[in-house]
Amino acid sequence: MPTTTTSPPAPGWFNRIGGRLLARQPVAQAAAAPAVQQDAVLERPCPTLSILAGALRTPHGASADELGAALAANKVDADLDRDLVDDDGLPVMSARCEQAGDAAVREEIAGWLDSCATPAPRFSDEMWRALVLGTAVLRELGDRAAGLLVPDEGAPFTLQLALALPDDWQVEQRQAASMWCRQVLAQAGWPAARIDAAEPAAPAPFIARLAQQAERTSAPAATILLAFCSHVGQETVDRWSASGTLFTSSHPCGRIPGEGAAGLLLAPAADGAGIAHVSLEAEACDPASTSLKRLSPQRLNTLAGRLLQGTAIAPAAIAMVVADTGADTRHALELMEFGGATTPHLDNASDIVRLGPACGACGAVPFVAALALAAHAAHEQDAPLLCVGNDTPDLRALALVRPAPKREDTP
Repeated sequence: MPTTTTSPPAPGWFNRIGGRLLARQPVAQAAAAPAVQQDAVLERPCPTLSILAGALRTPHGASADELGAALAANKVDADLDRDLVDDDGLPVMSARCEQAGDAAVREEIAGWLDSCATPAPRFSDEMWRALVLGTAVLRELGDRAAGLLVPDEGAPFTLQLALALPDDWQVEQRQAASMWCRQVLAQAGWPAARIDAAEPAAPAPFIARLAQQAERTSAPAATILLAFCSHVGQETVDRWSASGTLFTSSHPCGRIPGEGAAGLLLAPAADGAGIAHVSLEAEACDPASTSLKRLSPQRLNTLAGRLLQGTAIAPAAIAMVVADTGADTRHALELMEFGGATTPHLDNASDIVRLGPACGACGAVPFVAALALAAHAAHEQDAPLLCVGNDTPDLRALALVRPAPKREDTP
């Protein structure tokens, strides 16, 4: 199983995407940084969290390095799925994840749920696929949490488990998933009595609130944010086709069935802690924008202005933009226009990457995966990145992900 390291791996995929920018970063950053730092006095410093570890399972990679390599090679497109057909009996596009079909893990989950006092709820095949992927990611992060944070003596502090579950899951399915996830963390070595589970409405606002809360207390804390989802199934294809939201050649703004899981181990920012630091701004927007033929990047531009001033980072220092943007061409254009306004030094083709095509439509997974990928890249190349969330109609989010300060660099 892939593991998340806290030491930089050998230079790899990032060099092939945005690494070429690093050669000209110091000059551009030195020229622009004073102005940004001067203006930042007017802007409240952005609350910051430490990303201690990240993990993911996607159709094009079971780690940030694997996914990044696929992105660099431009091998993340969805494929025709012979098992899923439209109303005319023709194959539809999908983004399948090989690990989602792990029968042994599925049997393990089913056996444990059956052993509980309450009857296990019915899970569709898509739900089982999501649970299997989520289990793989949570086991990786649970091992990291236990290894980094469980003390040699005495009880550890309470670990918060924040689950971003698929919107269409019912209460009994959500409760069963939460029970199983707590069990996975207990298996990893975290005392069950010191695990609190919650379900945030969306990852981006949750991260922003968590950072604000962390600023107000010095008590030790940690949170695992986990998103998992699967829409790879005929049931979803039929439902999306009936509602006119399925991606087809005649409906290029539709959704491509996808699946995956991604998670982050988050803690209050501390000197030298973690692989990266993240600051995030999020803002609700009118869901009616889904009917517009063109989406303005102005909201993202505004978020970028606040975020970069609040973190005293010059726009020219940004080495790359990673987004959750999916198949909808309006969102892709919005992202490109944002890049042109905020990071004009970046190349739209190689330095601004979209995870939507790599994951398909699978709820909150692409955004959390984008954060995990950005943290890995920031740590690997010692450069700040922007992470864009614009794949949902009612929310725009922007995160600045930068390397955690090295211990020898801190006072």
